[in-house]
Amino acid sequence: MWFHIELGLVEKEVLELIESCDINKLGRDAKVSALRLLKAERAPSGKLPLIADRDLTGVYIHEALGHPCEADLVAAGDSCLDGKLGQKIGSDIVTVIDDPTIRTGYGAHPIRR
Repeated sequence: MWFHIELGLVEKEVLELIESCDINKLGRDAKVSALRLLKAERAPSGKLPLIADRDLTGVYIHEALGHPCEADLVAAGDSCLDGKLGQKIGSDIVTVIDDPTIRTGYGAHPIRR
């Protein structure tokens, strides 16, 4: 079975063999799950305490900011950061630094000065 996946500017075709795939059952199961979620209790909102894993926080920051900063997305106008150069985009209590010269940082690269 061929699946075509389109993600923004990136298109990938993936060949996946599924021997016992019942598409109708998958659809019925998805319907049941969706209907159940319509009746779900609302999650609490407001200011809540947060305990964040250091490594996962880096992944979340990368997904939220790293991908939108990719030049191809910005150039195509497909980035949520398009047109925001020089503008504040986040909270005053969060600082994100993208500097590959910080030796202990993720993505650090040895360079000669």
